[in-house]
Amino acid sequence: MINLATGDFKLDDYGLIIHPNLTFSQFKAGDILFSPPGPPTNLGYSFCYFTAFMDGLNFEFGIHFKFEEIQRLFLYPPESGYVSRDDLKPQLDDWLSKATKHSPPYEFEWGCIRPAEIDIKGGELSIFVMFRNAILDLGFKDMESYYEYWRTELHYANLRTEKLKNKNPEK
Repeated sequence: MINLATGDFKLDDYGLIIHPNLTFSQFKAGDILFSPPGPPTNLGYSFCYFTAFMDGLNFEFGIHFKFEEIQRLFLYPPESGYVSRDDLKPQLDDWLSKATKHSPPYEFEWGCIRPAEIDIKGGELSIFVMFRNAILDLGFKDMESYYEYWRTELHYANLRTEKLKNKNPEK
């Protein structure tokens, strides 16, 4: 279950709720079985990965902390040899709309959820959650300035994509 009012992410098979104020110590002390993180990076980042169900769908999760503060949460669908990532994206977006009982944009004071995207570097499909701590660490003065920046960048990215499509139409 995803509670958009609070930013709580309740997993089907664990008691610990992932939320915007979750600390690394609380996460480690909880009941989620996760792969042990390596040592923190020089900037204090720790990365943990685990598998769990949420609203009936199985995900591989990546959770990132900076020192004790939660920063990001990634929801990766399980690998499927039968369904391409491009075909799976709309299914994940539908799942997210049903799980949240909301449609995009998913922008809140606690943070934001980005609908399913395929990472251009690694090619992985994921739903991406960025918590308030991570956004303010980027230097934004408040959440709205980040959302305005994101909407502007997304608009220009869409224009660039359309320009490339028109320049190189498929034959």
